[in-house]
Amino acid sequence: MVGLAQTLRDLHFSKIHPLMPLPLFLVAEFLYDNSSGDSTLILHLQGLANIFRHLKNANNLQ
Repeated sequence: MVGLAQTLRDLHFSKIHPLMPLPLFLVAEFLYDNSSGDSTLILHLQGLANIFRHLKNANNLQ
Protein backbone atom coordinates (compact mmCIF):
# COMPACT_ATOMS: atom_id res chain seq x y z
CA MET A 1 0.00 0.00 0.00
CA VAL A 2 2.84 2.38 0.81
CA GLY A 3 4.48 1.65 -2.54
CA LEU A 4 1.26 2.43 -4.38
CA ALA A 5 0.74 5.60 -2.36
CA GLN A 6 4.16 6.90 -3.40
CA THR A 7 2.85 7.40 -6.94
CA LEU A 8 0.37 9.97 -5.58
CA ARG A 9 3.21 12.47 -5.18
CA ASP A 10 3.64 12.53 -8.96
CA LEU A 11 -0.01 13.23 -9.73
CA HIS A 12 -1.64 16.64 -10.01
CA PHE A 13 -3.96 17.32 -7.06
CA SER A 14 -7.00 17.29 -9.36
CA LYS A 15 -6.28 13.66 -10.28
CA ILE A 16 -6.43 12.48 -6.65
CA HIS A 17 -9.81 11.79 -5.06
CA PRO A 18 -10.47 14.16 -2.14
CA LEU A 19 -11.11 11.22 0.21
CA MET A 20 -7.88 9.40 -0.70
CA PRO A 21 -6.14 10.41 2.56
CA LEU A 22 -8.70 8.42 4.59
CA PRO A 23 -7.48 4.93 3.60
CA LEU A 24 -3.90 6.16 3.89
CA PHE A 25 -4.58 7.31 7.45
CA LEU A 26 -6.09 3.90 8.22
CA VAL A 27 -2.93 2.21 6.93
CA ALA A 28 -0.79 4.61 8.97
CA GLU A 29 -2.84 3.84 12.08
CA PHE A 30 -2.45 0.10 11.49
CA LEU A 31 1.31 0.45 11.02
CA TYR A 32 1.60 2.57 14.15
CA ASP A 33 -0.44 0.16 16.26
CA ASN A 34 1.54 -2.89 15.08
CA SER A 35 5.04 -1.46 14.74
CA SER A 36 6.23 -2.53 18.23
CA GLY A 37 9.93 -2.67 17.41
CA ASP A 38 9.60 -3.94 13.83
CA SER A 39 11.95 -1.72 11.84
CA THR A 40 10.26 -2.57 8.52
CA LEU A 41 6.87 -1.32 9.70
CA ILE A 42 8.49 1.80 11.13
CA LEU A 43 10.11 2.52 7.75
CA HIS A 44 6.76 2.12 6.01
CA LEU A 45 5.16 4.47 8.53
CA GLN A 46 7.87 7.06 7.88
CA GLY A 47 7.28 6.66 4.14
CA LEU A 48 3.57 7.36 4.61
CA ALA A 49 4.34 10.44 6.70
CA ASN A 50 6.56 11.67 3.87
CA ILE A 51 3.74 11.12 1.37
CA PHE A 52 1.33 13.12 3.56
CA ARG A 53 3.80 16.00 3.62
CA HIS A 54 3.95 16.09 -0.18
CA LEU A 55 0.23 15.86 -0.90
CA LYS A 56 -1.36 19.22 -1.59
CA ASN A 57 -4.57 20.31 0.07
CA ALA A 58 -7.08 21.15 -2.66
CA ASN A 59 -8.78 23.64 -0.31
CA ASN A 60 -5.58 25.52 0.49
CA LEU A 61 -3.83 26.05 -2.83
CA GLN A 62 -1.29 28.82 -3.13
